[in-house]
This record gives sequence, C-alpha cells and structure tokens, in this order.
Amino acid sequence: MTDPTDVLMWYCIEKHGGDPDVSRAERVPDTETLKAFEPVFALMAQRFDVIRATPYSEDFDEEADGALAALAITDSFESWEDITAGAWRVLLDRMRQAIIVIEAARVGGEPVIETLPRGLPRHARRQALVLQWLLIHSRSIDRQLLPLSEPPELPSFPATTPIRRQ
Repeated sequence: MTDPTDVLMWYCIEKHGGDPDVSRAERVPDTETLKAFEPVFALMAQRFDVIRATPYSEDFDEEADGALAALAITDSFESWEDITAGAWRVLLDRMRQAIIVIEAARVGGEPVIETLPRGLPRHARRQALVLQWLLIHSRSIDRQLLPLSEPPELPSFPATTPIRRQ
C-alpha cells in the first residue's frame, strides 16, 4: 500500500486544495477530532454485534487500510458496505485506541491538537481527521493500552464474512 501519510496529503492538498505550506497549518482541537468519528460510529452501530463477536486479527489490516484509502478517493463511506467483519473489527480497535489516547491526553491536561492544511472544506476536514487517526496514528495498536479481549459469548462469525447494514 502507498504510504498512509501520502494518502492523507493527497486527500488534503490535491483533492481538496488545502495549503501545502506546513508552517501555515491550522490547529484542530481534540473535540473536533472526536466529532469527526461520528459518521464511523453510525456505520459501526448498525453492525456492532457482529463486529464485537469477530476476533481481532492483523490479517485484516490491509483491507481496513484499503477501506480508508477508498474513503480518501471517493469522499464516501459507500464502499464500506462490502468490507468484511474482520476489517470492521480492525477499524473498531483503531478507533477505540484513538479515543483512549485523545481522552487520556485531555484528562492529563495536555489535549491532543492535530494540524491540517488551511483551506479545507468542512467535510474534508472531518474526513482528513478520520484518515489521520485511523490510517496513521492508530494503525499500530498498542496492546498494553488496548488489550485484546475475548469476543462475548455471541454466535461466532467468520472474520471473512462481509457484513452489510442490519
């Protein structure tokens, strides 16, 4: 896969005309970053029982990265209708780690402040924050911060099963 940072920069600068001058980047508060996850939460909520019942496996990292790259290309979550339960589980764990890091920093008195190129439209800022956290910052999950948990006692679903909206 292409370098995740290149995907983010292409999305912000080439696709949406953001200012490439890093010295002029805009600071984004942690509250805006957390709000950017809302569309992803909504998609996960429709499939949550299946995602939670799917064991985490790094075998699905590439598919999760591909879903995020597709988001950058299309500016839409439509292609996520066909990703597998295993990729959804990877995305869930990445988002959980992102939220833990952001909230822990806030509680510790040093909120996480992201930067994005100036001049992005609102929807592009939101998608860029999702890409920044789920494709870059949380790509490698710290298992001391977010230990693997056993799926609850629910019916087991093979991780390769595509799951659509319930």
